[in-house]
Amino acid sequence: TDVSPVAIAQCAKRSQTPNLTFCVLDCITLPSPLPSALSGKDFSVILDKGCLDTFLFRLPKLSRPSAIQSLLNNVHALLSGEGVYIVMSPRKVIKELRDYKGFKKYTRKALDLETYESGELDGGRVQSKVFLHRCEVDETFDTARVSDCFRRVEEVEVCGGCGKL
Repeated sequence: TDVSPVAIAQCAKRSQTPNLTFCVLDCITLPSPLPSALSGKDFSVILDKGCLDTFLFRLPKLSRPSAIQSLLNNVHALLSGEGVYIVMSPRKVIKELRDYKGFKKYTRKALDLETYESGELDGGRVQSKVFLHRCEVDETFDTARVSDCFRRVEEVEVCGGCGKL
């Protein structure tokens, strides 16, 4: 899904994967009913390759928390009981994922990417760091019954490796 009809049309045109559906969708305000391609389906995986990062980097600070909560609540609603939300990001830590009460387990892993030529921008070589954030849905969490969907600092476990939140 994407909010841009142009992006969806380009992806659909390039796709060589059978049984892959592309549709225009606003992830903050899901339409009711959902588009027929999504209606009545529970997804086992949702892959986010830029949406959450865009909200974290570009939204004004005042609107950011409610937009991110809406995004994560909608992801939670679309995932099956054993569903997983995967976010690819240059950010090592995404506190909003770690602190979201709708996920029972949050892990991250650095992906090994080779150094690539950065081209004419700076004439050098760039080491790209990308992290894979994996969030397992908590099927007992009910977004309709909870107004604050994020754990407070005292509820968050300290990392055993580094001692940080």
